[in-house]
Amino acid sequence: FDFVIEGEDHVRLTSKKIKAQNRIEEYAKAKAAKHEVKERKKEIVDIISPDVVSKYYKAKLQYEKYCDKMLNRRASSKITNCDVLTIKGHITLKV
Repeated sequence: FDFVIEGEDHVRLTSKKIKAQNRIEEYAKAKAAKHEVKERKKEIVDIISPDVVSKYYKAKLQYEKYCDKMLNRRASSKITNCDVLTIKGHITLKV
């Protein structure tokens, strides 16, 4: 048990209550941080302009789509049977 003095009153807290209070504090801090991030994003949009932000966002989406496409292309071209290639001869790359 833990005793905490608030003004002139003594409050008796168990370890479960202390843990619950800590969880509530952590949740409140996380919520405040998320709210702060949202507010900063709104400020940036106000400063720059919505057109620039939407242009940047579209470019980012296009780049991510390109990266996904390249990853899928590399994944599909894996060599599965190396023995067949070595029987046919050396592999040469034309540059």
